Amino acid sequence: MKSELLKIKDLVSNEVNKKIGLRFNLENNEIHFKGDNFLRFRGRSQGVEFSLSFDIMPNNRKSEAYFCLGDYRSDGNQYFSKRINFSISKSEKAILKDILDRLDIGSINERISLIVSRRKEIQDRKDIEEAKTALLRKALPNLMKYSNQYRAILDNKKNGRVRFLISEFKTDVEITSNNADFIMRVCAAAARIYDEMAK
Repeated sequence: MKSELLKIKDLVSNEVNKKIGLRFNLENNEIHFKGDNFLRFRGRSQGVEFSLSFDIMPNNRKSEAYFCLGDYRSDGNQYFSKRINFSISKSEKAILKDILDRLDIGSINERISLIVSRRKEIQDRKDIEEAKTALLRKALPNLMKYSNQYRAILDNKKNGRVRFLISEFKTDVEITSNNADFIMRVCAAAARIYDEMAK
């Protein structure tokens, strides 16, 4: 049994790492509490975590291998996981082929690139929304977010009360006021801006 464990350790630590150009590091078995017949390797590349584990079943000479890449909560459909079973009686060459091909670890670099690209797109959209919110706060300093919308109130004796409701992604706005003159001016300004943007 020990020789089978060493075979898989050596395969991952040497051959798999060399083939994919990344490093899987063996996790101390005191961390996972799954016993001496369980191996887990972890790694990280460009901020993307990946994990490879082997649950060896000596009674039937098999091992279950599980590979996962990314974060299932934030990476959406780019998160990847796969599970296979193989015989630990196979040759090292056959086991290596199972790990690289059947478990799809051979495509790890391409999958990491997709995850990194998706995370950048999400961060870019988040940065744009934060910039829009910052601009709104310059005009409406008391702007606050409630649930899926922003709210701001302007209120003084001379101009009356004005309430702004702005959707989360800044695509809809509702303005209410007890000052009819203010509403008329807002409509006139909006029409002027609309015409200017059309030029």
